[in-house]
Amino acid sequence: MRTATTVEGSGVTLAHLSGGRFLLGLGVSGPQVMEGLHGVPFGHPLARMRETVQVVRSVFAGEKVCFSGSQYRIPLPGGDGRPLRVALPPVSVPVYLATTLIGTEEMVRDRLATWREAGVDTVRLYPAGATLAARLDNLGRAIDLVRALGPAPSLPP
Repeated sequence: MRTATTVEGSGVTLAHLSGGRFLLGLGVSGPQVMEGLHGVPFGHPLARMRETVQVVRSVFAGEKVCFSGSQYRIPLPGGDGRPLRVALPPVSVPVYLATTLIGTEEMVRDRLATWREAGVDTVRLYPAGATLAARLDNLGRAIDLVRALGPAPSLPP
């Protein structure tokens, strides 16, 4: 487990070292890894991921990181810390999420909207289903839900 800013600081560095070929993939893992290997409670994985993506966007945009959410508070209140930015210039890095879209269509729609608001601009779908027809039907429904969200909001370069 790494803090959101450690992930993004590393991402900015790798984006510069790779000449802009870096892609960031994020996932919430599971309780076995988070609690068993890292000793960190697994609770609220969706909120943690949403906030991580928001912090990612701030770091990649070259902004001073100042964030107050339910999972992260940067800088930590009451301490000596101040909002800081990474030393490298801003970069544009695609962010990919390893996650599932399980639940009712309303739940999936809400999850997609949350990702959109957090700055996610690419969703790769692997539809579930026992047959090809079922997978194609699920893929079509997922595409309709993505399209219904409308165009992605503008993000900093």
